[in-house]
Amino acid sequence: MKPRKTSPRLTPLLLAALLLSFAHAPAAQRRRRSTPPRPAANAPQTQTQTAPTPTPQAQPTPTSQPQPTNAPTPARADAQAQPARNAEPERSIEEMFSADGYGAYAEVRNVGTLVRAEELKSAVGTLGLVGGEETKPLTDLFNFASENAEALAEARAFVAALPTRAGLPLAIVALELPSAESAAAFEPKFRRVVGEQAEVFGNMMGTRPEPAPAGQKPTARDASGQGADAQGYFVKRAGRLLLAAESPFTLKKLRGEEGTSTLAESVRFQSARSRLGSDSIFVYVDTTLAQQGYAVEQQKEQEARAARDRQPSEQAMVVARTVEIPPDAKLTSSAPPTSNATQAATPATTSTPATSAPATGVQATTPAMPAPSPSASPQGETSAPPVPTPEHPTEESAAREATTSVVAPVVVEAREVARADASTATKPSEEQLAVRHMEGVLRNLFEGAPRIPGAVALGVSLDGGALKVRLGVENTPDGIVSIIPFLPNVISGPPVTAAAAEVAPADADIFVTTSLDWTQIYTATLGTASLNPEYTRAMWEDAEGADTAGAKAGAKEPTADETVAAVEKLFGFKFKEDLLPALGNEVAISAPFDSVFGSYKVKRPGEKEEEKDSEPGIIFIVSLNNPDKIRELLPRVFTALNFVSTGAAFAPPEKREGFEIRAAGGVAYAVMDNFLVVSENARVVRHCIDAYAARRTLAAADSYRNSTQWQAQQKLAQAYVSEALMRNAVESTKKISGGSADPIVRGLLAQLDVPPEAASYEVTNEGDMLVHELRVPLSLIKVYALSALISVKDAPVIRGETSTVYTLNRIVYAEHEFKAERKKGRYASLEELVAEGLLEKNFADRQGYKVLLDAAGDKFEATATPKSYGKTGRRSFFVDETGAVRGADHGGQPATADDPPVD
Repeated sequence: MKPRKTSPRLTPLLLAALLLSFAHAPAAQRRRRSTPPRPAANAPQTQTQTAPTPTPQAQPTPTSQPQPTNAPTPARADAQAQPARNAEPERSIEEMFSADGYGAYAEVRNVGTLVRAEELKSAVGTLGLVGGEETKPLTDLFNFASENAEALAEARAFVAALPTRAGLPLAIVALELPSAESAAAFEPKFRRVVGEQAEVFGNMMGTRPEPAPAGQKPTARDASGQGADAQGYFVKRAGRLLLAAESPFTLKKLRGEEGTSTLAESVRFQSARSRLGSDSIFVYVDTTLAQQGYAVEQQKEQEARAARDRQPSEQAMVVARTVEIPPDAKLTSSAPPTSNATQAATPATTSTPATSAPATGVQATTPAMPAPSPSASPQGETSAPPVPTPEHPTEESAAREATTSVVAPVVVEAREVARADASTATKPSEEQLAVRHMEGVLRNLFEGAPRIPGAVALGVSLDGGALKVRLGVENTPDGIVSIIPFLPNVISGPPVTAAAAEVAPADADIFVTTSLDWTQIYTATLGTASLNPEYTRAMWEDAEGADTAGAKAGAKEPTADETVAAVEKLFGFKFKEDLLPALGNEVAISAPFDSVFGSYKVKRPGEKEEEKDSEPGIIFIVSLNNPDKIRELLPRVFTALNFVSTGAAFAPPEKREGFEIRAAGGVAYAVMDNFLVVSENARVVRHCIDAYAARRTLAAADSYRNSTQWQAQQKLAQAYVSEALMRNAVESTKKISGGSADPIVRGLLAQLDVPPEAASYEVTNEGDMLVHELRVPLSLIKVYALSALISVKDAPVIRGETSTVYTLNRIVYAEHEFKAERKKGRYASLEELVAEGLLEKNFADRQGYKVLLDAAGDKFEATATPKSYGKTGRRSFFVDETGAVRGADHGGQPATADDPPVD
């Protein structure tokens, strides 16, 4: 078996569970040959006779045992085994698996009811428009579940993965039906589906059995081990359960040893399951068991690799030939001369080991001898040049070594002197050095050992036209709450009401707020810095641009506590006594999409950029306990934390709508009632103040209130993404593929006309675990799915347009290089750019566009027009000396400077 890839894991496991349980059985598929019924596990072993019964005179073989006279016939054996099989207790899935057998579990509840949802039908119908092998397994899966929706209405599908002990399959799938009778009736369909999807399952899980080598038949042991399901899968029925796996398994192994707790008895598992009991899909991971299962899997892979390495290869089995060497033989070679590196690695004396001659069995050994020099080779024969050794160096190597021994110390000394001079020339002040040390301490905010939760559970369901995804993360026993376990020093504070939305402007497209415990964060960061003193080193950029230690050579680096004490003394405030108590717990970020993802706006020659008094942008909002204290401390705090350069002067305060704006360097801020608003420039702060004064805040926006009304009043975190995300996706897709003549693309484009909706997210602390909940409108998922499908169907055109934009950008760079860097003083024609080596010859011929370049003096224009409109591209493009690539759909005609810029 080939080694499996180890990541990603959970998603393929869940998909494998769905594929095994509900994959579609095509109507045209012929029935599999019927096989004799299996005898029960506790029934006597019998053999079905297909030949005539032997006569009484026939002698048994020496190894055969005499059959008892009352031995049942095969039919009687099955009849006797059937009551015993029905006597198997009808255990639930949780009662069938031990609590410590697997590290990850996934469950799909009420399968038949789920597939009847109109949202899923619409999504699968959209996939059917595209078709292809990529979507067929999913559509087949849904079709089969829909055809059997009545039988699967109350069924549960379950998959266990990451086994923690030997003897368990890599992954096992169970289908639980309401009763043993319904399971027995559904078993033929389950077996057929598993058989048809075994190859898909094996490819996804990396467990597909390897075929036997050509000319080699499977051994009897292999055949017997696979039994009736000799296709790489194994199926069993136990009461109301149908189970399937890629390797043999027993129910006893699944349940574990006597007295082992089951999943039904696991308090941790049942707590997570009941917390997410209303969700259609449930995933559970015990992190400790998952790590143990991962270790077991790695060990199996190492053993498999070791077994393969032990197998002799064909090359290793080649028998070496022994050559008898006459005493007067000359060491010559007809092989090509080796490189100098190879010759240098060759030892000065060689010895040929004795080997057996195939014909005569004569053994010979080449005596050790020095390699001859080229001048000693008679008759023009060449041999290897002398090779230097520590005992006998050549003249060339000795001279090189002598030169190195003299020059190297001089170079090193010169570098040290230069570095010392540069360090002296850029020696920082006491304040600058303290700030750099403090910067090193702050880096420890994102360090520290991750706080791995004991268990993680995921629930997925549909709720009111939205996809609801809930993630339960078990809290650590010490009571410290971290929303992000991998940032252990970012510690959460008490729940907040998202009051920062009352300050954020209404046009904010992204809004994230959370609660922080500043005192615990300060203490944890200093503790981590004390354990990592190398992070507190003050780095300083010398005259050559290299980072070197700012302190004097050999000076002792201060500890984290010493660094904080120095900063507090120099800037006149205390972090723990003055600053932290004045800060509130809520911290938020507000931003429009353009500020996060960028907007492409090109300034034309002679065009004056409009100077705006205020504009939207990224702002940071912090709640305050003591606004007056923050007004007093903030200029010194920003300098101490290196947000403002040491010595930089703050501009005079600016009054706006009753609030005061302060700015220095790249920071502007204002204290607005009980909130601090910080941004990179004063225009963004002005915009926030104007919106706050006019009551055009996010909290007053209908989109925000409608998308967050499901949330709890108090939470540890909240996130909001406006409907602009969905609107931009629709506009971008229509802009790129709106001119397509493909009927499938046109049909998909028509489905994009849906009302835009916002998405939201929250985190609540429920005592034993944090619950992260995300609600995404199904219309948003549909828009992105349609956009992806359109891009697949329209790929040739999109690819052609994208590569053409890249080609025009290359022309812009080449023109700039020709005029400025090579000091030509003018722009060049396409032929001149090729002649200068700035573009390769016929570089644009591989494009599906016709590229023309016209250059004269300080002006140039380049156009790109589709060679085959609608196939190699639809939009035409234009670029000039401004560097802005513009484009539009002109029906195959050239673009102009009046077209809009290309995103």
